[in-house]
Amino acid sequence: MKNKFPNQCRFGNFKAEMAKKSVKSIFSSRQRNIVYLLLALPLLWIAVIGIPYGGLFPFAILAAICIVQFLRSTWIGWLIVFLPCAALTVTYGIRILADLVTIPFGARPSILVDLDDSVFFLFSVLIFSGLCYWLWRVRPKSKSSA
Repeated sequence: MKNKFPNQCRFGNFKAEMAKKSVKSIFSSRQRNIVYLLLALPLLWIAVIGIPYGGLFPFAILAAICIVQFLRSTWIGWLIVFLPCAALTVTYGIRILADLVTIPFGARPSILVDLDDSVFFLFSVLIFSGLCYWLWRVRPKSKSSA
């Protein structure tokens, strides 16, 4: 079988093209709302963990809004989901940075208290920052009036 593209190896560019296609498919309009289901999972997890502290209701409501957003994406729903996600990411990120700066001077940490808390909050910041970025990429497009 003759190679249609003589400048390229027959299978050499296959992996790069597949990677490009898979990244494009994640952000395509057909699959763009999957981010809401992925965001609902850690929200439900935090809601269950936060039951003794009164965290069930607010995080469960956000998770329910995420599920509704998966079915039908709207601007107000996106805003209701994006703002708390961004606020959580920024707040925890600032507190972790503050702890990293003050711990060497002997101050008592507020977030990085022990290994369990440190892992949980670092994991939360990483997950929520990635999901916030993805939410920003899939925000509903405004329709221009003609």
